[in-house]
Amino acid sequence: RDFCLSRGLGDVYKRQLLDTAPTTASAIDKNNQIPLQLAVIRKNKEIITLLLLYHPNGVIHIDRYSMNALNYAIENQLEIQQIKEIIAANKECAQNVIINRRSVLHHAVEYKCSTEIIAEIVTAYPEACKLQEEQLGTEHIIVNSYLLLCRVN
Repeated sequence: RDFCLSRGLGDVYKRQLLDTAPTTASAIDKNNQIPLQLAVIRKNKEIITLLLLYHPNGVIHIDRYSMNALNYAIENQLEIQQIKEIIAANKECAQNVIINRRSVLHHAVEYKCSTEIIAEIVTAYPEACKLQEEQLGTEHIIVNSYLLLCRVN
């Protein structure tokens, strides 16, 4: 998994390695994380794009923390372009639900993502608007406020 994140290895060699051993893109570490999740955590745009080519369904892979690539993209505040690439690879990634029935949408609001990112998530998984946390609180009110903004825009 470390080859993907190595700064010393050129993009040509990374692509050659994936061509030679494509299963490397789906290798799992001790936290049940795959290279795509690690690249997202490290905000490595080039590697994210490359891994999405070799293992697009990696976006729905869930690690030991119940997180997928989209959750990590939200937490690490990736740019809208990377969020779009992740969602485009497989829209099912927007359906992930983590602790306390928190959807990716709730997660995006918690991390104060832009209205544009919220709209991308809602477009990919409109049913997220109907999900509620087990313990409703301030965050749920914020989610509803963001949804109103998305509908207005």
